[in-house]
Amino acid sequence: MKFIKPFLIFLFILCLSAFLAPWIFELTSFKFERILSRLVMILSLGAIFFARIRLRDLEKYGLIFEKGSVRFLSEGFVIGFLTLALLTSLEILLGGRQINANWDPAWKVLFKTTEYFFASLLIGVTEEFFFRGFVYAQLKSKWSTAGSLVAANLIYAALHFFKGGRHPIPQHPTFMDSFKAMLHLADPLLHPLHLGPHLLGLFIFGCVLSYCFLKTRSLFLSIGIHAGSVFLLKIDNWFIASVPNTFTLLFGDKNLHSGILGWCFLGLLFLFLRRRYSQSPTL
Repeated sequence: MKFIKPFLIFLFILCLSAFLAPWIFELTSFKFERILSRLVMILSLGAIFFARIRLRDLEKYGLIFEKGSVRFLSEGFVIGFLTLALLTSLEILLGGRQINANWDPAWKVLFKTTEYFFASLLIGVTEEFFFRGFVYAQLKSKWSTAGSLVAANLIYAALHFFKGGRHPIPQHPTFMDSFKAMLHLADPLLHPLHLGPHLLGLFIFGCVLSYCFLKTRSLFLSIGIHAGSVFLLKIDNWFIASVPNTFTLLFGDKNLHSGILGWCFLGLLFLFLRRRYSQSPTL
């Protein structure tokens, strides 16, 4: 009986997500399945927040706004953006990517840039609070620090693949299309060998972000890095394209985290953060 209430709440979340996704899809340029999966995650996080989290718990999860939070957030955004910008530049020099400018009218570029900026911040806040804050804290209450970090970031990496398969989405999706898409959100998990490089890259990235949280006792640095990285990935479609028939294992795909160069840059990012924030207190 105790599982009936959580089940009904989750069912309500699925229905609400199915209702909202078509409306948001019409107003934005994001992939429908991605909108759907994000809605489920954000609404689930909201339900957890109101059911399990009190304001006094926010300090434990690293989301207390205090002196230095703005600096961590802004520095992190610049660091995340520049890290992927440098990686992209190197891949262009090595022939893995090419400049392919495809600019829209100025007003549309400004609108999309603003949309991408706030969407990136929302993604950074929700994912960092959920995975590096809430999930890690729940695991840490039972497991060691290392075990909790590994488990939290494996969950973080795996959930990124709930993004839909080849189910066709009409130009103007409806409520029922949302439910049909939900049935296919886990399709990528049917090809585990293909997911290996992506999973590894996301896991490494998650561990770097966890280090930021542990080192600063705040989520704002990791939120900034996460948001800056997502922002670069969203705007580089305007002027960067992958070169066909290149060495995918070296260069990765358009997400940049699934290739050897991406893993190396994540390692360099960790070394940079370790040096820059070496004087920060640790947990």
